[in-house]
Amino acid sequence: MKKQIVVSIDPMNIKQNVIDYAEELARIGHMELLIYSVQGMPLLSQADGALTSPGIEYVPGVVEEVERFTTALFEKVKQRYPLTRLEQGLGFQTSSTIGKMEEMEGSESGSCMLVMPKTSDHGWWDNMVGTTETAVAAEVSCPVLFVPEGVEFRGITRIMYLADAQSLSDGRYKGFRFLKTFAEMHSAQVVVGFIFDPENSGLNQTKLGEAMDAFKASLPLQFTHEYRFFLHNSFEEILQMAGITHTDIVAFPFRESSVLERFFDHEITRMLVLKADMPVLVF
Repeated sequence: MKKQIVVSIDPMNIKQNVIDYAEELARIGHMELLIYSVQGMPLLSQADGALTSPGIEYVPGVVEEVERFTTALFEKVKQRYPLTRLEQGLGFQTSSTIGKMEEMEGSESGSCMLVMPKTSDHGWWDNMVGTTETAVAAEVSCPVLFVPEGVEFRGITRIMYLADAQSLSDGRYKGFRFLKTFAEMHSAQVVVGFIFDPENSGLNQTKLGEAMDAFKASLPLQFTHEYRFFLHNSFEEILQMAGITHTDIVAFPFRESSVLERFFDHEITRMLVLKADMPVLVF
């Protein structure tokens, strides 16, 4: 299992439920909890109205005040869970978080699991341009769990792993080894949702049945439930099924896609991240 749970927060917009969720994951796994607080830099403009640039005056006292606030938050969490530490960074949350996770993945401390709040909406602009969530999911190599606002940790008993021809065709089943260990830690059941594209007669799609059989045969565990989805089943319907079946987390490999592809089609893994009203785990 991963050695650390990292929760990335914006100290100006803290989602307490996400911190609590990460804390519970760390406690159950007996892992270190790292609170990584990314402080944006409020800049002052010049008297002549010129645009600011890095290194020019910052709003006096804001950084120090936020650091004091974040430290107080950290101390409260540490009282509940002593195996907690705090790091603070400056810059944009997206780039700072990606950089931090790259640093940690390359260190001797080993890899980790990242927990972040899901704050962006699923509108056309967010789908096209991208958000903090989709950028982090696409760039970091560790598993990332996005927790929507208001979702509280009530244990993890059921995880749905979404798979399609693309994710099964290489025989690697990205993220499943981690998912198996994660599920065992929480005594959770893993169910599989296979996504079909009946209109696509390409090689990967026509061999999906063979890939599914190979996938099942290679699993180190036996699952008793599977679901069949089609591409005309929207991300809303997948999430609805997950809710009906009391699923706690929907997990899937995250796909990269071009702006052009996103313009003509709602790429399903991006939309699940943006639309989800329950935690989603991406690899």
